[in-house]
Amino acid sequence: MYSGCTTVEWQAIRLFWPTIWGMADMFFLWVSDEDCLSVLGKTVTTAAVICTNRTVQSGMCPTTLVIAPNIGILQHWLAELKRFAPKLDVLLYHGQGKRQDPGLPDVTLLTLSELRNQYTAYRDENVVDQQNFPLYTKKWHRIVIVSAKASWALKKSHALCLTGTPAQNSLRDLFPLLKFIDVKTQGLNNRASFDTLVTNPYCYIHATSQSLPSTFRSLR
Repeated sequence: MYSGCTTVEWQAIRLFWPTIWGMADMFFLWVSDEDCLSVLGKTVTTAAVICTNRTVQSGMCPTTLVIAPNIGILQHWLAELKRFAPKLDVLLYHGQGKRQDPGLPDVTLLTLSELRNQYTAYRDENVVDQQNFPLYTKKWHRIVIVSAKASWALKKSHALCLTGTPAQNSLRDLFPLLKFIDVKTQGLNNRASFDTLVTNPYCYIHATSQSLPSTFRSLR
């Protein structure tokens, strides 16, 4: 993998669909399932996607943004990328790293709190200097979120959501993910449509103790 370690067979199989879909300029929701990908290589397989699909549209920032809840998770990503893809130029956008342009490296790692701070400045009409919100001045080649929350205002060509608990508390937890990757099918990127098609039917069936349709059984 880009002059680092190699993926094992099951990771290579997992790499197939994100790579093909990424080349087709589509979005991909990656949820861990019974194959235990949550503890056996989401980070490594995503690194393989980054190394494999490096074709960037004209005028687009070639960087992959990785957004995680805290610096500890980003340190893990940094270590894994150095191990499996050492030729990738990786920036930890934190502390002194914030002095660098986040759009220059192959991969930029940042925390959700940094994203929120820049989003606040981006929405503030009194803040006119774009240096206060550089993440919102570009269209990114790819954005990876290691969390159920991220700013929907970021411009992107490809998006990956990495989570082993997409609906930890309720089905409403799914909506931010679908909104982020912009699932237009049946309007699922709209809160009202999502509640009508997903949340409300499930809550009604659950409250009345009726049998769950097969569509919902795996989500329960």
